[in-house]
Amino acid sequence: MIRKRPNDRCINRHQQSSTTFWSQCVNLRSLKQIHAFLITKGFNSNSSALRELIFKAAMEISVSFSMIRQKKDVVPWSALTSGYAKRGELDVARRYFDDMPVKDLVSWNVMITGYAKRGEMESARKLFNEVLKKDVVTWNAMIAGYVLSGECKKALEMFEEMKTVGERPDEVTMLSLLNACADLGDLQVGMKIHWSLSEMVSSSGFNVLLGNALIDMYAKCGSIGRALKVFQDMREKDVSTWNSVIGGLAIHGHAEESINLFTEMRRSKVRPNEITFVGVLVACSHAGRVNEGVNISSL
Repeated sequence: MIRKRPNDRCINRHQQSSTTFWSQCVNLRSLKQIHAFLITKGFNSNSSALRELIFKAAMEISVSFSMIRQKKDVVPWSALTSGYAKRGELDVARRYFDDMPVKDLVSWNVMITGYAKRGEMESARKLFNEVLKKDVVTWNAMIAGYVLSGECKKALEMFEEMKTVGERPDEVTMLSLLNACADLGDLQVGMKIHWSLSEMVSSSGFNVLLGNALIDMYAKCGSIGRALKVFQDMREKDVSTWNSVIGGLAIHGHAEESINLFTEMRRSKVRPNEITFVGVLVACSHAGRVNEGVNISSL
C-alpha cells in the first residue's frame, strides 16, 4: 500500500491530536514516543513538518539542553537544531548542533542555510567544507547565500565547483544563478544558464519565478529581445513578470513599447503596483509624453 502524504487539513488535525498527546509528557523520553506516534499518522521520518511538530513538542515539555545531551537519538537533536534555526535563534541552534552525537545532513543544511541567510558566509563556508556527503540543498544554500550577500562571482564559482563533483543542479540552483547573472550583467553566462534550464524544462513550462528571473536577467543585461521572447512564451504571468518587461523596455529606450505593454497589462486584468507605475512613468518621460504620464500617475 502506498502511503499518501498528508494534506494541510490532515496535518492540522494531526497537530491537534499530537498536541494533546505531548501535553501529557513530562520528560525527554516521550519525544521518541511522539516521533513514533507521528510516523503512524503518515509523516515521513525526514519531513520538515515532522521536525517542526517535534520541536513544538520539545518546547511544550520544556526540554533543556542538559536533558537532551544525555541522549544519542538524532531525532530530537535534529528537530531542535532545525526549530531554533528557523526561528532565527542561530546561536541556540548551534549549541545543539555542535553537541549532536551524530549529525544528519538535514541539520548540516539547516545550519549552513541559517548562516547564509544572515550573510555570515565565512561561517557557512566553514561548515560546508566539513560536510562529507553533500546534496543539492547544501550547494543551493551556499550559492543563494553568496547572491544574497552580493558576492555573485563567488556564487558562479560555487556552481562550477558543484559541476566538478558531479552534483546535478535543480530549479532552485538555476534561480539563484540567474539572479547572480542579472546583478553582474553577465549575459553570456546567463544565456548558458538559460540553455541548461531549457534542457530541464520546456520554455513554456517555466514556472513564474524562473520566467521572471530570466526576464529580469535579460533586461538588466540589455538583451530586450530575449526578455520579450521569454515573456511571450510564458503561460502564466504575475505583476512581477509585467514589471520586469515594462521597466526593462523603459530603461533601455523602448519607451513606446513599454507604454503599449502597460496598456496591454491593464487589458489583461493584472493589477499594476508601484513598481509598474515607476517603469511606465520613466517610459513616458523618455518619450516626452508628459501629459500621459500625469494621467497614468492619477490612476
